[in-house]
Amino acid sequence: MSLQEGQTYKIVNAKTGTIVDVSGMDNMTVSGYTDKNGDNQKVRVSSPASAIDGAALVASVLLTDIQLAFILQFRLEKNDKGKWIFRVMSNQNQYIGFNGSSKDGTPLVAQEDPCGWDIWPDEQQDGSYRVFVPDAPAPGLNWDLSDHGNATAGTAITLWGKWEARQAPVLELRPCLR
Repeated sequence: MSLQEGQTYKIVNAKTGTIVDVSGMDNMTVSGYTDKNGDNQKVRVSSPASAIDGAALVASVLLTDIQLAFILQFRLEKNDKGKWIFRVMSNQNQYIGFNGSSKDGTPLVAQEDPCGWDIWPDEQQDGSYRVFVPDAPAPGLNWDLSDHGNATAGTAITLWGKWEARQAPVLELRPCLR
């Protein structure tokens, strides 16, 4: 799949259908949430775009909490080591990452230290991707919903070892209609 500049996408958990969402309440918690078609659940490609697997891609994730009328903007960009970082644009000093060591169950958070990620196409599901901790021992640690892929809105997104794709935490980039 190629990403198109100016197109808006949703990052969808292929197993549960929940959307990657950053809490507007604490501006720190990263979770899976019911699709509300809100700007806080969308990725907008804003610069040169092509396939995720190796090409230069810059995307902005627009995050909005309607109740607070507060807009957060994220940019997906490559660091000097060629790893992807999710930078919080409303606060240039925050990034999507994790605290402590990378292991099964570690929650994703917005934090001050940049965290590099690998984004790879899934080997078994066309059009789906996984976001991995770089250089983690096999089978690798990727983004996953906690509680065995719990589809309940607000379930934390954590790091977890890679498992079978048909039930796994692969992410789909689905074009938005508006």
